[in-house]
Amino acid sequence: AWKAFPINQLPTEILSYIFRLIVRPRSHRQDIDENRLRLTWVCRRWRNVALRDPLLWNIIYFHGASGPTWSKSMNFVQQRTGQALVEVHVADEQEWDDDGPGRRDVAKKISYQHVGILLSALSKNTSKIRALTFKLDDKDALRHTISHFCSNRCYRNLPNLELLKIHLSPADALERSARPPPFFGGKPIPKLSPPAMNPYVKP
Repeated sequence: AWKAFPINQLPTEILSYIFRLIVRPRSHRQDIDENRLRLTWVCRRWRNVALRDPLLWNIIYFHGASGPTWSKSMNFVQQRTGQALVEVHVADEQEWDDDGPGRRDVAKKISYQHVGILLSALSKNTSKIRALTFKLDDKDALRHTISHFCSNRCYRNLPNLELLKIHLSPADALERSARPPPFFGGKPIPKLSPPAMNPYVKP
């Protein structure tokens, strides 16, 4: 016969580990966001354990231009992740409108200003960054991102960066194929593979 297990009698370290297993296997952004929030709704102890575990919050998604302001989101990130290494994934969402003569994407896109806020905040603690991915539809936002990593000196100290991907549209892929700019001033990043540092993901 099944018996109720007194899960709240477990040590905090084991409960935290279980919480990470609940969150980590989820590959979809919405699953990760919802599952870690739901853990904080169960009871006071679960909420305290979840909020005090940086590894539960160190995968960060900025999706679309809607929702809380990005400056508030970055403050949230700094508070929750502590000194844990972070993964930051930035991507536009799509919302299709089938009314009218053609199918149109009417979702509000991540702007140059949004990207500027994010990159400025990340540049203050580059040693915490483990992974960065960008999938931007706005050309100005995409070009600002590329230019920032090519020219900003504060991004030349990334001892823990293991992954960098920038998704390109067909037009941008053609433009970049001719003469891709050197990222990080051409300085090698120790953990980033491949050493040539070609971060572009072509369509």
